[in-house]
Amino acid sequence: RRIPSRSGRTGILRPREMLRLADLVERRGGNVNRILSDAHADGGVDVHQLNCTYYSALDRDDDRYVAARAIQLFAHGIPQVYYVGLLAGENDHQAVTESGDGRSINRHDYTVSEVEAAIRRPVVHRVLDLVRLRNVERAFSGRLDVATVDPATLRLTWSLGADACELEVDLRSGRTVIAKRHDGFEERI
Repeated sequence: RRIPSRSGRTGILRPREMLRLADLVERRGGNVNRILSDAHADGGVDVHQLNCTYYSALDRDDDRYVAARAIQLFAHGIPQVYYVGLLAGENDHQAVTESGDGRSINRHDYTVSEVEAAIRRPVVHRVLDLVRLRNVERAFSGRLDVATVDPATLRLTWSLGADACELEVDLRSGRTVIAKRHDGFEERI
C-alpha cells in the first residue's frame, strides 16, 4: 500500500514505521543519513538514507537472510546482489571511520583471504545456490504467480510448460522451502 506524503510522493512505510526502521538499523550497527528538511522542523520524518549491510540489518540471522535473498531472487526482473551481499558481509565501521562517509559501512574492501573465508560459510553457500538456481532453471523464463498463503507466508511460483520452481517463505521464522518440478518429478531443496 502506498502512503501519500505532504510532498505528494507516495511511499511504502508510514512515518512512524520509518522511524522505527531507522532506530532498528542504528541498534544493529548501521547509521542513518538525515536530511533535516522542513518535514523535520514540523515533527515529520527526516530519514533520507539507511546505511547498513543487509546481513547486519537482519541481525546476522542466516535463515532470515537467505529468506530475504530468496524473495529477491524469485522476484521479477534481473536481480542484483552486490559482492558484500553475496558474501553476507557485516557492517564495516572501520571503513566509515577511515572515509568519513556513512555509506562506506556496506562497502567493505575484501582481501583475498577474507573472500576465501566468506565462501566457506554455510550462509554464503546457500545464497550462491539460490543464484545458481535462478540462472539455470528454465521456469524463471516463464510466468510468476505470487500468493499469500497466510498473513506471514508468501509463495512465489515460476512456471514454464512442465517446469516450475516454487519458493515458500515463512516471514515469521525465516524458513524457506524451494521445490523444483520437471516433467512431473518434484524435488525439494
